[in-house]
Amino acid sequence: MKHFGKQSLPLLLAVLLLGGCGAQKERFSSEEAKELLVVLDEIQMREEEGLILASTGKTMILRGSLCHVMAMGQYNEGRFEAKYYYAASEDGSRYYYDAVSDAWLELGFG
Repeated sequence: MKHFGKQSLPLLLAVLLLGGCGAQKERFSSEEAKELLVVLDEIQMREEEGLILASTGKTMILRGSLCHVMAMGQYNEGRFEAKYYYAASEDGSRYYYDAVSDAWLELGFG
């Protein structure tokens, strides 16, 4: 096991905080994922009902692609209550979480 000296500790912490040996821009952002979802009829209909689409800050791999997970819900007494979950990937695929089947199902394009 390799040990690092006290001088190496700040560098090691910086590498860990930046997620690697160089700070890189995230290839596919949660904002880009949101843009893919807001054009869907289902999302627009729920927004008209007063629900809000918000990033959960989480990512996951679906069908081999990195996806950002979004929640659709509303604020109640200062707390966001998610009612539906969606995900979008950089290849343009969009999914919703079906709680009954406990699975992420792909959405269409309208």
